[in-house]
Amino acid sequence: MFEDFLYRIGPSNIFLILIFLISFIALHYSLTRVFNKQPASGSILAILFAIGITYSIWWYGFDIQSFFYGFGFDIDTLYLIAPIVLIIIMIIIGFLFGISILFLIFGLLLTVLSYWAYEKVIVFAIGAVLFIAGLIMLSKKLKKRKTQ
Repeated sequence: MFEDFLYRIGPSNIFLILIFLISFIALHYSLTRVFNKQPASGSILAILFAIGITYSIWWYGFDIQSFFYGFGFDIDTLYLIAPIVLIIIMIIIGFLFGISILFLIFGLLLTVLSYWAYEKVIVFAIGAVLFIAGLIMLSKKLKKRKTQ
């Protein structure tokens, strides 16, 4: 049932959804800091700009596969590069936000991706353990901040 839903959405729509979410999060973060007295203004502007960015990418027919193919990457190379980029992003998240947030994000990612894994139970269990460990570490960090 879930696979049918994903097949109906299609990879180009998933790409557009990701562009919308990434642009909204980045714009929301920056605009709420600019409009710190009125954060609702920053949120409204962020959603409007994110819709505009997503619409313009859709209007011009941007294709992610041809984009990477233009740089000389084929789909097999992307399967090699994607895990390396994921590890670099994980290291950056670990340094910026701490290991507890990294465990939360990575655990949640593994539990979601376990649906498509060959060994679903093992991947789900590892993701759940990482997520729970991240929650425990985060709660200890928050308790320590409250007492100080």
